[in-house]
Amino acid sequence: MKCNYEECSRHSASKGYCPAHYEQHRKGQELRPIRPYTARGTQTKAEMRAKHNKKRYESNRPAIDQVFRELSEIYGGRTKHDLAIAYATQVYSWESLFEGSYVVQGDCYVWNKGLFNSNGYGQKAIYHPQVKGTLTSVLAHRLSYALAFGFDALPEGIHGPKSDSGVIDHSCRNKLCINPDHLRVLSAANNTKRRWVA
Repeated sequence: MKCNYEECSRHSASKGYCPAHYEQHRKGQELRPIRPYTARGTQTKAEMRAKHNKKRYESNRPAIDQVFRELSEIYGGRTKHDLAIAYATQVYSWESLFEGSYVVQGDCYVWNKGLFNSNGYGQKAIYHPQVKGTLTSVLAHRLSYALAFGFDALPEGIHGPKSDSGVIDHSCRNKLCINPDHLRVLSAANNTKRRWVA
């Protein structure tokens, strides 16, 4: 049964009113609309977290964009994903970032942290201290390669302008592997050919 107040869609609890309107009625106040809310259980934790993060990002957006522009100029027009990797290579070691994030299967270090992109590659979130509260998801195997061989050895990111700088290939053919010994730079064309030759 719905609340007796016309504009309210909440369920009635006492004397035909929802708890908020009953409280107004009990205090002798004029009934007024209650701010809308999402009924408990209709919004998942992930949806609530995404809404919160979007608000936080939008409030900091001008500052975030400015930092990424400055970093992009320093690193020659790289994407924000590559800028996150550049920061990580300056601050973290391979072991500190990947400890507990993989299982050893033969020679492969298989990513098992639970974050994956739509193509099935592992992802790692990197925090940007230059802009408080900013996390950027990067491909785990690209981060692994940059930490092992240096940021300058990393080809330009796939989100940016297309170039002939190449892509990171898994010599083991396991897209979840983050073992730096199994990662190498190949041209995009050779990587595609290799995919079809099984």
